[in-house]
Amino acid sequence: MKKLAILTVIFFFIFSLSAKNYKDRWFSQDKFLHLTTSFSLTLWSYSYFNYQRNLSEKRSLRNSLYVGLTFGFGKEGFDCISGFVFKKKKKFFSYKDLVYDIVGTLGAIGFIYLIT
Repeated sequence: MKKLAILTVIFFFIFSLSAKNYKDRWFSQDKFLHLTTSFSLTLWSYSYFNYQRNLSEKRSLRNSLYVGLTFGFGKEGFDCISGFVFKKKKKFFSYKDLVYDIVGTLGAIGFIYLIT
């Protein structure tokens, strides 16, 4: 778990340095999509691991947390790389998007704790 936390901090730091000053507001439709997608993906993956794969509740929660965060970080990494490689102006690393991905994932984990 410590390795994952260290890698997360390094990833966040490196890509946040590469972000340009695009208009990236805290509240927009894009942020809502990041939040709901992360929330839904985490719930779906918990359901898959717990009911289809018959893993324990603890392992299902941990795996669904990893799935949600991996997709969030992967999407931002893809945006950063495609912004550099393909020179797309609207593709850049957004730490605000990442915050919404993390909040959506953690919100889903909290929701799962409430209903189980």
